[in-house]
Amino acid sequence: MTTTSTPLKRALQAAKKAMGPQQYGAAGRVFECAMCGHDQFKVGAYIVLLGMHTLVCSHCSHVEFFESAPQVVE
Repeated sequence: MTTTSTPLKRALQAAKKAMGPQQYGAAGRVFECAMCGHDQFKVGAYIVLLGMHTLVCSHCSHVEFFESAPQVVE
């Protein structure tokens, strides 16, 4: 068995990272949850009727609403 990374393994790792909790921010600041202060969020549903984007805190599940899609902080 080899320990080298295959293209499929790299693709799965990238997909897992993209779907997992990440930091988001705007104007040079990282968003923090208003309830618990945690800074890792998952992308929630886009609410079409209201035109709102949501982030869900990965720690306490509090939902934050945004008019435009938040940017991932690298």
